[in-house]
Amino acid sequence: MIPVHVVARSRVAADLFLENHSFLAHAVRIETNQKSFFSLINSIVATASEDVVCIVHDDVFLPTDFEHSLRGLVLELSRYWSNWGLVGNAGVTSLRYGYRATNVVRYLADPHGGPNLAGYIVPAQSVDGNVMLLNVAAMREKRLQLPDFDGFQLYDIILSIESLYRDLLVLIAPQLACWHGSRGNQLSFDEAASSTSFENYLQSRLVNRKIQTLNGEKKVPLPLQIPFSETETRIDLFDRGLASCAIESRVTIVIRTKFERPALLTRCLDSVKAFIAETDARLFDYVLASSVEASVDFESYNLLKIDVGADRDSRFQLVQYAAQQLDSTYLWFLDDDDWLFPNAGSSLTKAIRSVSSPAVFFLDTQHFTERVVPGSDGVYEFSSEPGRFFSCQDHFQSLSGSNHSPFCSVIFPRTSLLEIPSSAYDSVVYFEDYMCVLNIVSKGILLSVSLSVLCVGISIRDSGNSVTMTDRSVWNRSMANVVSLVARDSRNVMYSVPLFAKAEPVFVSSTVDRQVIEDLQLQLRKAFDAIDEYRSSSSWKITSPFRRVKKLWNRIQGKVPDSTVSRRF
Repeated sequence: MIPVHVVARSRVAADLFLENHSFLAHAVRIETNQKSFFSLINSIVATASEDVVCIVHDDVFLPTDFEHSLRGLVLELSRYWSNWGLVGNAGVTSLRYGYRATNVVRYLADPHGGPNLAGYIVPAQSVDGNVMLLNVAAMREKRLQLPDFDGFQLYDIILSIESLYRDLLVLIAPQLACWHGSRGNQLSFDEAASSTSFENYLQSRLVNRKIQTLNGEKKVPLPLQIPFSETETRIDLFDRGLASCAIESRVTIVIRTKFERPALLTRCLDSVKAFIAETDARLFDYVLASSVEASVDFESYNLLKIDVGADRDSRFQLVQYAAQQLDSTYLWFLDDDDWLFPNAGSSLTKAIRSVSSPAVFFLDTQHFTERVVPGSDGVYEFSSEPGRFFSCQDHFQSLSGSNHSPFCSVIFPRTSLLEIPSSAYDSVVYFEDYMCVLNIVSKGILLSVSLSVLCVGISIRDSGNSVTMTDRSVWNRSMANVVSLVARDSRNVMYSVPLFAKAEPVFVSSTVDRQVIEDLQLQLRKAFDAIDEYRSSSSWKITSPFRRVKKLWNRIQGKVPDSTVSRRF
């Protein structure tokens, strides 16, 4: 039996909880007359005879099968999350989940709303304290102890941080779902969160300069002085919130190429090797895929070669062939002019290992406008300028009629690619990325996981990019085939979901407006940079006295308005 400690505000509240949970009476232990949630948790961890305990508020309603759910949850945790420490039914996550790409996961109903995810145990940075499952045996072994604070605020956040600080996982699980009849007290939370003791605690435990909570964002003041030795004792909450479960999977990076751009392909391969070096080699491998034989410089690499007619574009056939020939859990497609950012490797590794069943992963990517020029000693140099940014959080907006996820920004379960009809691989030339994304997003079956870390750079050049082609006939024909295949598939149920459930922003207009704004901001930056460069020139400085005289004369003549435009960029 797993004891359920009910923290009751009064004897009346305790009796009411027992009346509403008669099916659980044998497991309930009432905790009344408490002055500090911190002291109570410390006492339970220190004295509990059981290895696992549950702590709940007196204003929750637990489902009638709650005890059975607890037992099943503990078994699942022992199997897949052996180093777990704390589990809740709502909290803040490092990854973003679902079609709204939210990092606030809720497996409960309360006055704020209902659940926003279903069926998955996910790692978290912190959990809400309305229902908590504690691995007290592991906490005792790790010598976990909360600070000696009074009151009933912040204990859940601090317990989460202390668990992560001692390498115990913090998780959110649907088995703890309930009704919680409280809106919370924002004023009390704000008062506690702004206290010097809490800020000092955060400074001593975290390297982060801010944290997100269910009650809003909390900035962490920069400590006045940190001895060098202490920097190693603090943790990154985002990084610790990326936990691994005991599910083995493998990702194969498939690089599509025709060996016509050796400098770009070499860069791509170098970035992939550097990326894998920052990860676990047991998780990632890579292979080249082409419809032609490898050139001499690339003969040593593993090659997936497919034979297609000379008049056919092989890009989508390579996707199908890779899905058929490889046995990896996931496939990640790059073109030979893309490249990976190696510093994203660690976060992506943890993200992939955080799911206990196949999911689809969406990543941040960005266009870079490039010029490739031969450098000294035959080494090519790349002049790159950042362009359009593709947020992983926008993937559900692909249902609006335009793609918001470049091919390299998605890591696909291999099985999802095998489900695409062969007619699609034969008829869709361009928009093959859109076809693969829609095949997943429109069905609403797989868990979507979004990692807000820039992982891939996409090269945009004056020539050599199909996306910059002026003749759009092939593009338009491919889109016609994509639309036809999607519209005739009755399994694409997400097209029938009401707009309000799909996404909070308006689909097309919000995206177009944002891109227009980004382009204008980039142009404005360039203009201001040009102005700054001109104003720093010697000719500008020499003529400054004359301009001042001219400006004064214009004001005397009334030619200059009183209001002036100031630079606010």
